[in-house]
Amino acid sequence: MGGITIQSKSLQLLQRITAAANEAETPDDALQFALDEVCRFMDWPIGHVYLPDPQEGGKLASAGLWHLENARAAANFCLVSEATRFAPGVGLPGRVYQSGKSAWIVDVGQDPNFPRAKLSKNLGVRAGFAFPVLAGMETVGVLEFFSPEAVEPDENTLALMSDVGTQLGRAIERDRAEKELRERERYIHAILDNLVDGVIAIDGRGRIDSVNPAAERIFGYTQEEMVGESLTLLMPTPHSDHWAGRMEEYMDLGRMRFHEAGAREVAARRRDGSEFPMELTVSEFRSGERNLFIGVVRDLTDRKEHERELHQAQRLEAVGQLTGGIAHDFNNVLTALLGNLQIMEGMLSDRPEVLERLGVALEAGRRAAETTKRLMTFARRQPMKPESFDVNEFLPETLKLVRRTLSENIEIEVVYAANKAPVKLDKSQLENAVINLAVNARDAMENGGRLHIETGLETVDGGSSGDLPPGDYVCIAFSDTGAGMAEDVKDKVFEPFFTTKDVGKGTGLGLSMVYGFAGQSGGGVRMESEIGKGTTVELLLPVVRAMEAPEQAISSKALPRGTEHILVVEDDAEVRSFAKQVLETLGYEVSEADTAIEALKLIDQGLNIDLLFSDVIMPGGMSGRVLAEKIQHKCPNAKILLSTGYAEELNATDRSVLSGMELLGKPYEQIGLAVAVRRTLDGK
Repeated sequence: MGGITIQSKSLQLLQRITAAANEAETPDDALQFALDEVCRFMDWPIGHVYLPDPQEGGKLASAGLWHLENARAAANFCLVSEATRFAPGVGLPGRVYQSGKSAWIVDVGQDPNFPRAKLSKNLGVRAGFAFPVLAGMETVGVLEFFSPEAVEPDENTLALMSDVGTQLGRAIERDRAEKELRERERYIHAILDNLVDGVIAIDGRGRIDSVNPAAERIFGYTQEEMVGESLTLLMPTPHSDHWAGRMEEYMDLGRMRFHEAGAREVAARRRDGSEFPMELTVSEFRSGERNLFIGVVRDLTDRKEHERELHQAQRLEAVGQLTGGIAHDFNNVLTALLGNLQIMEGMLSDRPEVLERLGVALEAGRRAAETTKRLMTFARRQPMKPESFDVNEFLPETLKLVRRTLSENIEIEVVYAANKAPVKLDKSQLENAVINLAVNARDAMENGGRLHIETGLETVDGGSSGDLPPGDYVCIAFSDTGAGMAEDVKDKVFEPFFTTKDVGKGTGLGLSMVYGFAGQSGGGVRMESEIGKGTTVELLLPVVRAMEAPEQAISSKALPRGTEHILVVEDDAEVRSFAKQVLETLGYEVSEADTAIEALKLIDQGLNIDLLFSDVIMPGGMSGRVLAEKIQHKCPNAKILLSTGYAEELNATDRSVLSGMELLGKPYEQIGLAVAVRRTLDGK
């Protein structure tokens, strides 16, 4: 053939293989086409493809692609070739793989680096050549060809085959890029599908282009229902009108940005029409000929609720601290007031007209003491007298009192837990809490209704019930069919003195006392209420595993007396004077001190006492608890009775230090002081 004819055939071969490489669905299709075309062009009967095998450390392995004019005759050669792995530099494929250049063997039987030489000789294979498939500078495959005749190298053919290898490499390179793109798309879709936040793509006309599953969950629409719709579908009025106007400005005026930078809070609308707060972040990018906007949305409903609960808890804590401090000071005043009124009552037994007025004053003082007690309970500073009991056994007697407080048009339903509901807490305060919740339900049902009371056991995990620590709780639920409460009312119902009742019909301390009692007992209160659908209040109290025998109540009509020596330590002069006078009247020998330091001086000077009666918090840098500990070391036989206006004075101390010590809450009266002193001295 003439040179022009060979050039023309070479050009046609390259064009056909280039077209096939660009149009083939897979690289294997392009490689197979090239094998067949090259074998026909060279008039050589055998063509084969090797590809690097990652599982074989990058060695070349047969791709299973062959051109065979006589498949039966070449069967053994094919089996050996497919079973052989070629390291770089080994054999004809290995040489090409290592060098990245074409190679030609005139006679494979005479080549020392051709492992298949013996088999090739038996098959009548002599000449061979191979060229690399190049993707950039990387050899990604090798094509080898064999002839039954010895053939001298043809530089033009080798140059042509280098161009063929480059075109095939582009097909493999394109396939790699497409696979990487598909893999990246799968990766991105996996991320989008598992995001908690919603992702919404919006086109330049303000239409929804795509959404992820989280957006479906947040808004309640399926992807099919959202795609193609205006973004205003997800916006409440008037926000949708405002956004539509901004979108028109963007399209008409060609503004580059119609959205604000950074995350911001907006109002959104679900499929059911309900509105909710949402955090929105928007980014803009160009895809081909169109602009797209990606909105990342986060439902803030739970966060807002948690913030509201935290704010309410912080507000209640602040109110509690203020309330507790004020009530503590009042307790000292009331102790002196009630005590001195009682002393005067004993001194004026022959003046009935004065006794009557004293009785009125005492009753008023006791009502004031009850108010401070409720305030202390709200502030979690009321001294507790915990005892073990079963709520299911406790409630029936308390509910008898409840029934007497409710009108006849209110029906009571009670359902008790099938299992025991053991707790350890102040029984009298639980009784007050139950009565307060029942009375509150009664007042919410002016025209009658149903009060459903139910006990049960509940396990709380790490975040299911607000600030409650994980554990098992007894739940006492009070559900009424009353008017219900609005959100702004629910946020304030546990604050002291807050009430929606008419003047004179409530103090506003009932629910605050319940709230404080539950918290001080290690539990909490949950409330659900809706206008027109009633209210449910749940009192959660920690379960105690080991039930203890209840203490026997102490009662005495006559004040118990004694002759022991008592040291009274109290910084309030009026309270100290009252305590000293009562104890001396009962026959005790009394010494007094206004600070812990002064008390220790008396002990160091040789004062021998049987009982220390001390306030907990006093000036001078030493508390009554520390004083008690020091006196126990100096006077091992002395008994300890501490007095406190609120329990928080002891909460931060090591309770083990208080073993053997009694506690008397303020305000106290003569009978309380007399009984506490005698019980402490007798070790009961």
